[in-house]
Amino acid sequence: PTKVSEVYALLQSEIEHHYLFTARFSWKQMNNLPEFLNDFADQKQFYLVNDTLVRALTFNTSMHYQVANSFSLGGSFTYNYFYRHAYDKVWHEPALSFLVDMKYHPLKKLWMTAYMNLLAKNYARNALHETIQLDPVFDMGFGAEYTLRSRFSLFLNVNNLLNNKYERWYKYEVYGFNIFGGIRLKF
Repeated sequence: PTKVSEVYALLQSEIEHHYLFTARFSWKQMNNLPEFLNDFADQKQFYLVNDTLVRALTFNTSMHYQVANSFSLGGSFTYNYFYRHAYDKVWHEPALSFLVDMKYHPLKKLWMTAYMNLLAKNYARNALHETIQLDPVFDMGFGAEYTLRSRFSLFLNVNNLLNNKYERWYKYEVYGFNIFGGIRLKF
């Protein structure tokens, strides 16, 4: 298992009971971090390597606006600077992440959510053993959940609204625009 040690400084502030701002600067050490590399014979297969010691400086900031339990809108930005690792890069671990999300509770039994996500500076190895940087990932989607009874609800999720073609993992293109829904039973 991966062991993560972290030392951080956190600044957090609330403004007028609606705005929450956080800024976090941290030093992380990860022992035995699993990294997935593409098999060179069959690029769609992975093999696992464990980076024995990865160190990173991380900066994260976020801001959220909330109105009671009915509406929230927020965003966060994370930058990871991996400065010690056993391989050329820390494979398939994006250095940049940006997320905007919204939650809305218009009716007692209805929750709605939406998001936009950007991942960048994600590295992999190609069939020639060369380090490559994957294209940035941009994804948008929304969802809804309607509670029928205390432990029983219906849900619907829509992902990749723009039908973007991207690879979060090298040689694994994500589904295009997709919709799925179902019944959720909570125990």
